[in-house]
This record gives sequence, structure tokens and C-alpha cells, in this order.
Amino acid sequence: MPSILHIQRRPLPTHFSVEGYFERVRREWGNGQVPRVYQVPCFSRGLLPRLWNLLSVWKQKADLYHITGDIHYVACLLPKN
Repeated sequence: MPSILHIQRRPLPTHFSVEGYFERVRREWGNGQVPRVYQVPCFSRGLLPRLWNLLSVWKQKADLYHITGDIHYVACLLPKN
């Protein structure tokens, strides 16, 4: 089975988070292989924190990546296949 990675933004405590929905999806995962979760280290505000998030995601390895939340810019450094 392919390895699956859910990439999540670092949530702000004052904002509603879509990541809560994905947590429920993982709890109900049916095939026995629950995706691994990676939360980026920085809030997505400003250039340097976003660059740090990009580099941190680049180090993560999986067969299938699913970006949850508003950090789609991290797809730039994911494998092209």
C-alpha cells in the first residue's frame, strides 16, 4: 500500500480549522492504513515563515501527499510524480 501524508498548516487558535474535519476522516479511515500527519512548523504569515514551511515539507517522504488547509504553496517542492 502507498504511504499517505496529510500536510497541515499550523493552526491559529482564533480561527476555524479545516484540519479538524480531516482528523475525523482519519478516525473513520476504512482500509487500516491511516495517513500520517505533518504539521508545518510556522504560521503562514510573511515570506520567511513560508520559506521555512516549504523546506520542512520538502524533507517529508510519502507516496501520496494531501495538503489540507490554506498552505497550497508547499506543493511547489513536493515530488512532481
